[in-house]
Amino acid sequence: MHELAIGKSILRLAVDRATAAGRTRVTAIDLVVGELRNLEAPTLQRYFDHISAGSIAEGAVLRVTRAPARFTCATCGEPSPAIVCGPCGGAPCTLVGGREMLVERLEVA
Repeated sequence: MHELAIGKSILRLAVDRATAAGRTRVTAIDLVVGELRNLEAPTLQRYFDHISAGSIAEGAVLRVTRAPARFTCATCGEPSPAIVCGPCGGAPCTLVGGREMLVERLEVA
């Protein structure tokens, strides 16, 4: 259900930015969403379609790219793909990516 609130925020941002740029239509929105975010892209698109009806973003496609989880080792400082450091075996590693949610690009007309 949080997809509805996220969809509203995306819609508001897209409409505000497109309007400020003098554009009359948003055709696509590129999102970067961390793989650790509990977000279902099809559900987000369904909610977005519903709430954007009648706006300049009606019919816009949400294109979601997943960002991988990334960690940094607290012992050696090296990046690691997991909680235990690959290079030194140290643990725990600190989460530095994978929970983000960004509007990367708007396609407008």
